[in-house]
Amino acid sequence: MLQTFERFLLAFKHLQQCLIHLYQTLQRFLSIKQRLQQIIERLLQLFEHLLQTIKRLLQMLNDLLQMKQFYRL
Repeated sequence: MLQTFERFLLAFKHLQQCLIHLYQTLQRFLSIKQRLQQIIERLLQLFEHLLQTIKRLLQMLNDLLQMKQFYRL
């Protein structure tokens, strides 16, 4: 009877360690997930900025082409 109880305690301690490890792993995963989300949000902001810059450059090019045509006339 005592051996069975000791085995049960050992198994329970092992289960406890597994649950602690799982909890720590999940915490690390959530931390990584949050960091990735921040990185993705920043990349989206940079992409939006890049698109706005391209839009301004295209507008400048268009203005230059119009000026060229105007002075050609």
